[in-house]
Amino acid sequence: MGKQLNSKQRQEIANFLQKGKNFREIAEALKVDRTTILREINRNAGEDGMYDPKLADLKTRKRRQLKHVSPVAVAQLPPNVRAEVEKVWAFETPTVKRRQLIVDKYIKEYGPVIEKRLISPRAAMCALANEFYMSDSAIYYLLKREGIYRDAAHPVCLSSSTEQP
Repeated sequence: MGKQLNSKQRQEIANFLQKGKNFREIAEALKVDRTTILREINRNAGEDGMYDPKLADLKTRKRRQLKHVSPVAVAQLPPNVRAEVEKVWAFETPTVKRRQLIVDKYIKEYGPVIEKRLISPRAAMCALANEFYMSDSAIYYLLKREGIYRDAAHPVCLSSSTEQP
């Protein structure tokens, strides 16, 4: 496991973001990998999608506490509590399967209604962000990186070579 960020570094991240710095610039200044910064911001954004270093510290402590809970203990919890704990565990890191779920849902469920202009791509991304416990920007960058969302003129691309009218 790599080096973890401390409270001071989290505050510096918030300061750099307020100054308009990008992930690469922040990573270079803190001497950490760019993906560390990206993951930190995606995992610890508040309800408003903004990065909050105090909230990040709180979430980090909670994750550490959950890490020490045994699966046997979780199995003995009431079903509704167990479901919440398992949800946190399942969605803590963006796995390949999870990314595929997000892409599939955007294409299959939201694609047709976006193309009919019944909802905006942004509304679909916000819904996915809420469902998958991610920030709106994380969903946006995932869909951009996968080539599914190109721009407002091409909100649902089934492949990078497919041109939408």
